[in-house]
Amino acid sequence: MHVKKSQNPIKYVILTALLAAYIFPFFMVLINAFKEKVDVIKNPLSLLGERGFILSNFPAAMEKMNFFRASGNSLLITGVSVVLIVLFSAMAAYIMARENWLVCRVFFSLLILSLAIPFQVLMIPLVSIYGGMFGILNHRLTLIFMHVGFGVGMSSFLFYGAFSSDLGLLLAALVLMIIPVLLLYLLLQKYIIEGVVAGAVKG
Repeated sequence: MHVKKSQNPIKYVILTALLAAYIFPFFMVLINAFKEKVDVIKNPLSLLGERGFILSNFPAAMEKMNFFRASGNSLLITGVSVVLIVLFSAMAAYIMARENWLVCRVFFSLLILSLAIPFQVLMIPLVSIYGGMFGILNHRLTLIFMHVGFGVGMSSFLFYGAFSSDLGLLLAALVLMIIPVLLLYLLLQKYIIEGVVAGAVKG
């Protein structure tokens, strides 16, 4: 007895070529990060530069980009924005889902419409207002406000779907769908296993 093996060398060659093409840019970044500028320009495909393996690029890059301050700002802005988005979206979606008020339906429709507006449409007005008029474009609070404004629509929509749903009914329906499948598998388990073995093993 022996196990049948799918042999399709063309498929593996194509997949290998696609994988190599996908990881090639990452490989280039990695090997050139340890070279001097002249070596990157002169021979970017070489594994090592003329001076060999160097690490001086990393502390220099961290100093020029103010790495720790930039990382701290990103963590602060992202963390505060996520907390506010979840808080406001959950409260707004709960009211819109549980109450049948006209204002709730109007606001929910406006939230859905806001999802269709790309950021590029609002980019120039935002820069003009916050940058030109108020001069606060580069402030942390401004960035947090923008993140919250662009994230509340989608988050409220997701929360709304979790709240307009009766989880008890959904779970009961899920159980009813699973029971016939389990019963069928228990009754036909012997034949299912025999079929799988027969398809994988040839005598």
